[in-house]
Amino acid sequence: MKRVIELLCVLLSAVLLPAGPACAQVVSNTVDGLWQGKIKQNNREYRIVLHIGSTSSLDSPDTGKLGIPILSVSNEHNSLSFVLDDLKISFRGKLSEDQSKLVGEWTQGNAKSEISLTRLTQAPQFDKDDPYLFSSNCASCHAPFNPVRAPWPQNLQLMTEQAILRALETGKMRAQGAIMAHEQRVALASYLGRHESAQSGKTNACPTNQPAGASSSLWNGWGVGTDGEWIYSIAAFNRMRSPDSQRLRWPSCA
Repeated sequence: MKRVIELLCVLLSAVLLPAGPACAQVVSNTVDGLWQGKIKQNNREYRIVLHIGSTSSLDSPDTGKLGIPILSVSNEHNSLSFVLDDLKISFRGKLSEDQSKLVGEWTQGNAKSEISLTRLTQAPQFDKDDPYLFSSNCASCHAPFNPVRAPWPQNLQLMTEQAILRALETGKMRAQGAIMAHEQRVALASYLGRHESAQSGKTNACPTNQPAGASSSLWNGWGVGTDGEWIYSIAAFNRMRSPDSQRLRWPSCA
């Protein structure tokens, strides 16, 4: 009976006592978490957000892409490296001493740049992020030299935000606007367009101190009326119809 009691004590000790040295050496991976930084390419900055954990992914909101899977990841205690073969992107970096930054080298194609990623406590919300909304919904059609002849971004910036909002809600862009919430359409219009009160200078407008009368030697027959519309004189119209006229000259003040 005494021996049975001793055996039970041994078994209880094995269950209740702390684990041995081998278990004590297990340390959680401090690279796991959310990281945000910027890379610079072609004189433009792009935000990067890394989600590192059991499944890892990359967000590139300024190119309109979120949740890009990272399949090839080397995730150690104080360093991280991964490769995205399809996008020709790779990264290799190490934690700072205080573990608040992940510093390393970002390679995309043949371009290499240093990047410093800061640890985040929560994931960014891009549902109302202006550059992301434009890149994910509009950029492909409004890129320079686009095949559909859509206005370029710099031309959109000359429009009022009210005009852009109307286009997204009831105009030509209502199909694209329908996939967004009203708040997103408002945010996008405010990001792209100018405020109604903003004063934009008229292109090729004559200086205010120059005479604009038809009798002036500087008057070429064309000009901008007080309502912003182009006006012309009968003489200018007749010159345009003349067989000797080879091409239509743009209005100028000189």
